[in-house]
Amino acid sequence: MKGSGKEGQEGQLRSTGVMLWLTCDAGQRTLSLMTDQRMEQGLTQVRVKLDSSPPVTMSAFRGSGTVLFDQSSSPIDSLMGHGHVLFEYAPEQASKTIAEFDLRGLDTMRRKLDPLCASP
Repeated sequence: MKGSGKEGQEGQLRSTGVMLWLTCDAGQRTLSLMTDQRMEQGLTQVRVKLDSSPPVTMSAFRGSGTVLFDQSSSPIDSLMGHGHVLFEYAPEQASKTIAEFDLRGLDTMRRKLDPLCASP
């Protein structure tokens, strides 16, 4: 399952396309941000802000244009029931980047995906 959003450096217009992927493999759900920006490989901290709630910080892996949340740190469940999310992260040699996604319809899509993610 995928969704499209916009990203941009902090304080600038968010106008560059970015993708949000929800995948399932062997019963494990993962959430990934796919960007065209260069990303240093390794662990990183990502600030996640849902609607008007205060931001929370989550651990993620970054590399090759991807920010990947594993099953244990994934914000998938917390995205449900919300209309809007901001992800803040730092690509290689760039200031903070903010990616913005509209979450309307995510609950419906997830209900279709959940049976496919059931453990074998």
